[in-house]
Amino acid sequence: MSICANCTQLLPIDVCATSIIIGTVLAADTEYNIYFRCLANDFLIKYTATSDENGLLTLVPEYPFVFAVGVGYEVWVNTTSYSECGDRIDFCSQHSTCYSVEFVRITLTDTAPETNVQTFKTVDCC
Repeated sequence: MSICANCTQLLPIDVCATSIIIGTVLAADTEYNIYFRCLANDFLIKYTATSDENGLLTLVPEYPFVFAVGVGYEVWVNTTSYSECGDRIDFCSQHSTCYSVEFVRITLTDTAPETNVQTFKTVDCC
């Protein structure tokens, strides 16, 4: 069961990503909690990241991501606790408080693995 209603579906993200551009949040220069809840077993993974001066929130974990391939996750961010629905995240012309994403294995031949930056996108994202 979703902690947040009406999660927006995202395009898949490479499980080998070194960082993920989450989107723009309302508060600049603010530390956010970024939650990924596995839909298969309710396992919750929490990361923290600080938005830049324009409110852009990018997740660059200290260690590689530990997401399962082919499994759905709900993603939300906030400055409080996991039990509260997320704050608004904007990218392209989309905005929501909850997103659904699946991680896949993508072979990137043009990009070195240490620079695999992925961005949250929807099907109609610019």
